[in-house]
Formats: sequence, C-alpha cells, structure tokens
Amino acid sequence: MFDWKTYSGKRPKNMNTLKKIASFSDLHGESSALRNAISLAKKVADTDIEALITGESGTGKELFAEAIHANSSRRDKPLVVINCGALPDTLLEAELFGYEKGAFTGAQFRREGQLKYADNGTLVLDEIADMSPSMQVKVLRAIEQKEFTPLGRNGSVSSDFRLICATNKDLRKCVEDGTFREDLYYRIRVVQINLPPLRARREDIPLLANHFVDRSSVEYSCEPKKLTSEAMQVLLRYSWPGNIRELENVIKQMVVVSDGPVISPTDLPEEITHQIETCNPCSDTNEILSKQIERFIKKGATKRDLDNLTIRAALRICKGNKTQAAKLLVIGRSTVSRRGRS
Repeated sequence: MFDWKTYSGKRPKNMNTLKKIASFSDLHGESSALRNAISLAKKVADTDIEALITGESGTGKELFAEAIHANSSRRDKPLVVINCGALPDTLLEAELFGYEKGAFTGAQFRREGQLKYADNGTLVLDEIADMSPSMQVKVLRAIEQKEFTPLGRNGSVSSDFRLICATNKDLRKCVEDGTFREDLYYRIRVVQINLPPLRARREDIPLLANHFVDRSSVEYSCEPKKLTSEAMQVLLRYSWPGNIRELENVIKQMVVVSDGPVISPTDLPEEITHQIETCNPCSDTNEILSKQIERFIKKGATKRDLDNLTIRAALRICKGNKTQAAKLLVIGRSTVSRRGRS
C-alpha cells in the first residue's frame, strides 16, 4: 500500500527554475524538422490553445513545454508538470485534484491539488497515454469545465490553467485500440507538435554534442574539452535510440572520464563503438564523413549543400545503392534519388 504519510509530491515550477529556457533559441538545432516544430510552437506560445507534443522518449518534449510556457503571457505563473505514467490511479487523482483531511486512510492533512497550483499558469500532462480510462473521464471533465472536486470535499474548485499534453505513443492508435478515449484525444489535440528523433536530424548532432561538452565541462568543473573529428564521426553514425537524452548522458560521461583536453573515440562507451564497428559498410566511411563534418563545423556550405554532399557520400559508401544509402542516413529513398545527383 502506498505510504501517504511520507509522500510530499512534486512542487510546481516557476520562472526561477525556467530561466535556462528563456527563449526558443535555447533549443539547439538547425535541422528543418526541428525548425518546423519550433516555428509551430512559437505560433501557439502566447495563446491559450491546447497543444499536444509528440515524439519518442528523450526528444525534449518537456523542454518544449517549458519553452512554450516561458514565452506565453502566463510566464510569471506556475508551470505544473505531472508524469501520468509514474503514478498509480489513486495517487494521480489525489495529486491532480487534492484532498481533505480524513478523505482516506493516511490523509492526515488537507492538500491542494496540482490543478489548483496551475491556476493562471500552465499544466503539462506528460505521458498522458499511460493514464487509465477511469482517470481519463475525470481529467476530461476538469479540462472542459476548468473545475474539479477534491477528494472528500463538498463542492468544486475552479482553476484557469493552460493545458499542454505530451506522449511518446501514437494516440490515434491508442484510440483505435480502445485504451484512450476518443473525446479526450480530440480535446487535447487542438495543435500537435511532433518532435523528430535524433536519428532523423543527424545534422544537429555536432551542434548538440559541442553544446553538451561545453556545459558539462562547466557543470563538473573539468578543463575545457573538445571532440576530435573521429569522435564526432562515431556520434554521427550511432543510431541514438535514447535520442537527445542519451547523447547528453554520453557526453557527460566522456567529459568526466577522458584524459586531457581532447575527447577521442576511445573515450566513447563500448556499446556505441561496437554498433558502429558491426555496421561499418566500408573502410573509407570515416574519411568521407570527416569531410562532411569539417564542412559543417567551418560552415563553409549551406545546410542544403551539406545535406546533398552527405547523401552523395553515402551513395559512394554504398556503391550507388540508393536503398542502402537511405538506410544509412535514416531518410527516404526518394530523398536520396532526388538530392543525390551530382
């Protein structure tokens, strides 16, 4: 049984904790997929329209929600983030709506719900697809009426909150499977912002990696460090199933364990180098990709030029096989055909 006596709950965030996300320019990346997501987020930021942020785990959904809040008229009010998948039903209901003293065994004091804390601010329901059907009904009512009833209390409480939801699942499929209410789906999906996985925006990896190196060096009081071209090549080739979160954690590890001011491939975790070694298509991969990285770092070419050069390099690596080149770059075969011409 859950120990209500020791549970304190997660306090709402305020702008003192959000200063690192003061603007959308703090969301690092130049890929078209990311810029499109940022452009849409900017359009809805200073409105009260409901937004649904979708994407794989580690793609930065909560970071996007914070940026939207920080650039809205509610920026000086609380940002309340609830992870719906981390709490059992009984705890989630009490956490959202609050409760009166004596409402259940262990309720030794009166506690306001997070919906009340979010009054005039922003409420983020993270991983909303993990919410049970019974809780979905109660949350839908609270969203539509902007009022709710705390456990054990007579009478409802109102709260004027702006709603942002996030999930790593396909909600449309969840609706078809019967695990997510269709009316709630359409209620929260007024505007959908889809965040691409890191493997679909590889051109952002050098920018993100260098940013994490600089930040981690300061955070862990290490001497300034720099990734070698060879280390960057490995980062570009890896599939990053954990997306940006995994990249950041890998960089933190390398910054701490590497000797001297240079981070080389030998400082990378074994699981990353092993994957690269087992899927290396040919011996000249490193040399070809190295030239693309140098172009990116020196910014001697436009993004479109770099994309085209990278596609042509992949075609050379795969000996003209467009299907293999598309798999190597994790893009569509039609894109390789269209943009890989000399």
